[in-house]
Amino acid sequence: MSFKKIVLIGMLFSLLFGFKTLPCYSQEASGADSSPISKQDDPLISFLHDLSTKLSKKQVKESPSPVVSKKNPDSFINPEISGDTKFEIYFNPDDVFPAVIVSLVELGKKTLALHPKKEMLGSFNGAFSILAQGSKPNTGVKVTVFPNRFIADQTVINYTLPDPNFLYDISPLVAWDFQKLTGLLEPTNETFKIGIQVDGQEMVTKIFQPRIRSINDSIYSYTDRYGNVSSLLPLFSAFVNENDPIIDEILKEAKELGLKAKLQNVAFTGYQWGQKATIQQVALLWFLFQSKHFVYSNITQESGISSKVLAQHVRSLEDSYSATQANCVDGSVLFASILKKIGIKPYLVIKPGHCYLMFLSEEGKGPCFIETTMLGWYQVKNFNFFHPASVEYQNSYQSFNAANQHATSVFNADYPHYQNKESGYSLVDIDACRAAGITPINK
Repeated sequence: MSFKKIVLIGMLFSLLFGFKTLPCYSQEASGADSSPISKQDDPLISFLHDLSTKLSKKQVKESPSPVVSKKNPDSFINPEISGDTKFEIYFNPDDVFPAVIVSLVELGKKTLALHPKKEMLGSFNGAFSILAQGSKPNTGVKVTVFPNRFIADQTVINYTLPDPNFLYDISPLVAWDFQKLTGLLEPTNETFKIGIQVDGQEMVTKIFQPRIRSINDSIYSYTDRYGNVSSLLPLFSAFVNENDPIIDEILKEAKELGLKAKLQNVAFTGYQWGQKATIQQVALLWFLFQSKHFVYSNITQESGISSKVLAQHVRSLEDSYSATQANCVDGSVLFASILKKIGIKPYLVIKPGHCYLMFLSEEGKGPCFIETTMLGWYQVKNFNFFHPASVEYQNSYQSFNAANQHATSVFNADYPHYQNKESGYSLVDIDACRAAGITPINK
């Protein structure tokens, strides 16, 4: 994917996830029957609603033009020559990230539709791009992408470069084998063979052998070959998978646990029964994970190392649940996936080096922050006469409350950074990401 297209995605992210003025939030400790939510949520809710309407208003059209533009020959770094036509094939970033290819297909379509540029040709789902500048009007360029382990079929696409004064950015629609991409758990190298043919002349073939990262690697920042830095924090939303079959198993176990704790309502019904019931649903999930003895595990190292790319390993829901361990992103993604599945609106609150959860305790209001790394601060004891399930639930709820109070205080302290749109701070609205076209990674 070219930097020009990443620029458009970045501009869309900025519009969808830009931060407005918010009040600071404070909370007092509450018992198991209280609602651990902010009492000053109207400005925040107004801001959150504004996020979800950005895409429909098509404000991407108001964004500045991409970096690569008319009469900018410096954008070539190592051009090839075919006749009088210059072209250059490059991977950007140098490594291939399956998570980006799989999750951004729909976003790419929407971004191009909202911000069409005549010098941008093709699709967003390629890991590479071709810069080309014809020597005459309507230069014909034929691109051939040959199959490999991750490309199912040969792709042949013909493009026309109308204006010789423009440097065109071509991203061919590649026939990726998505099943193999999503199944890649370890990094590997692969050979890519790409052919360029200009106006029927002899094809020029180029060979590349980039590193293919694990599907679990989430890229959140990278420096392109021109030195431009792009922040892609909302891509963490691709690991929120509300479609994962493990969620049904989790909800079943949580209901059974709730019955043992003699809770009056153990149904997962989203917002149907009001604020208290909504919070109880999240607290019951917290209780379940603590009964599994979830612990914090700081495994974040991605499957490759690059000076130009910042990425983090994110466990799948099944991996986190079966291993009963999670880092800050893993735990937040796990909760967010389940909450979205049952109709409770989730957010990922991201700051440099950390991530935690926010959800709305009522439809359209009642933001509640949860520090998911505090799951391991209390481990539910085996139920017996001395430790009945109902008492263990109360103990678990106290730690749930503590996680809420801690996360709220962190958000309060960090508020100026979000307000000033500082690098590394983002409030990722999962619903807005889905509306924009960032799809979950389904294995």
